[in-house]
Amino acid sequence: MAASFNDMQILATDSTFGARVGSALWQWCVTVSNEAWSATHQQRKNYAAQILNNPTLYRPFFINVSSVDTTVINDATVASSAASFTGSITATVLTVTVLTSGTIQDGQTISGAGVTVGTVITSLGTGSGGTGTYNVNNTQTVISGSLTAGPTVITAGNVAGQAELITDTHIGNAVSAAFNAFISGV
Repeated sequence: MAASFNDMQILATDSTFGARVGSALWQWCVTVSNEAWSATHQQRKNYAAQILNNPTLYRPFFINVSSVDTTVINDATVASSAASFTGSITATVLTVTVLTSGTIQDGQTISGAGVTVGTVITSLGTGSGGTGTYNVNNTQTVISGSLTAGPTVITAGNVAGQAELITDTHIGNAVSAAFNAFISGV
């Protein structure tokens, strides 16, 4: 399952993610201000100065652009460990009896025979990554069988933890790409 626009929107609202993007933006503007002269240097330096002189105007734009960057959102949704296991679902409780591989966590999408599309782990029950119970969003009955927990859906409850998975390099690359998109000839 690919990251959704909802994942991207929730990520963009996380204050820590926003602060990290702001730091990357500040660092990028300082780097541009100190770079050697080139044909586009004055234009880049002027844009960097505009941002540094009014960061509250530009920061939300860079946060939103960074949240939809492919590498950034993939870090936040796919970097978590996928899991294969034997389990069943009764009402909104997933019971895992055998963990074959990986780690089960809040926000992962559950798939397998009979599982309602869009079923997501909403909270931990007695399980903490392996065997045990987990709460899911869709009421259903699924007999015991082979299931998987895949890419993590970003929720208000797990956004901070998922945002921590994003590398500084990927945030920096998203910021510099957005910056350079506004400079002709770059």
